[in-house]
Amino acid sequence: KEKRFNTTFIRALLKMLPEHPEGWVLLSNISEHVHSSINASTILESWEELEQNKALQERAIEILKVLEHVAPHLSSDEASSLSYDLIKRLQSFSSPPAYIQGLISTMVALCKGHAKSEREATAKCDAWALPLLKTCDNVLSAYVLGSTPS
Repeated sequence: KEKRFNTTFIRALLKMLPEHPEGWVLLSNISEHVHSSINASTILESWEELEQNKALQERAIEILKVLEHVAPHLSSDEASSLSYDLIKRLQSFSSPPAYIQGLISTMVALCKGHAKSEREATAKCDAWALPLLKTCDNVLSAYVLGSTPS
């Protein structure tokens, strides 16, 4: 599949995204096969513009899917900054399930892509997932018990 989409095609697709956000659908579907040809900085810039751009907001799940595939190609600083943002969004507990799944998949890809071993990847995932699960437990318990979360 990667041979069908050469680097020139990917660059052209990335250039058209600001005017044609529907291109994210195509990019998200091929990103698994062409991730090494995708300029990760362009994807990160789009993610950072998400809050101010309604057209991009409608493509957030597709952007997350692309981020998931380019995660191993991000610098440590980019990965750290993105991780912080994704965790913050997860902790808001105000997103639809498909969006949450995209956030989690991207976080897992970041952990795996920037770990030297499977054990380190698991430890990195545990570092954000366990506190998040504890917070979920507190919020759900408070809801069920009818009190305010701690």
